[in-house]
Amino acid sequence: MAQDGTRVRASAGAPSFRSEPALQQCREQAALHLKAVLAEQDDPEATEAEKRARLAAALDYQRRVHDAVATVKDVRDDPKRKKDSSEPRASTTDDQARVMKMADGGFRPAYNIQMASAGSPLGGPRTIVAAQVTNVGSDMGSVTPMLAQIEARTG
Repeated sequence: MAQDGTRVRASAGAPSFRSEPALQQCREQAALHLKAVLAEQDDPEATEAEKRARLAAALDYQRRVHDAVATVKDVRDDPKRKKDSSEPRASTTDDQARVMKMADGGFRPAYNIQMASAGSPLGGPRTIVAAQVTNVGSDMGSVTPMLAQIEARTG
């Protein structure tokens, strides 16, 4: 068996990462925007499709900001977190993404995709027997959950 991880770019932009005070402001702005969109529902100039799209977008943004606030609180309250580390931030686009160092030396929002493969030690075809997506930049500590997956899948 062999296991390795690779970092894959998340669909979150670096400027979308905000601290808790900034996210609280975003939450207020999202609520105001939703009120404005609801007030525009009577606009005779807009089609029903436009009204539904505006409402869906406003509700989606409000949900994403809410998720980001919850993520920041979870990271802040995590007992494993170093107390002297910087203020936690989360993305309003993809709250589960984390900024990681990439292979080219840059830092971007990403996920760590872990894969385990098995095959003959003499070579030949290999099969992916376990996969896991995490938001932890390091591969440390990922062997135990992968072994549990392999055991569950292959017996």
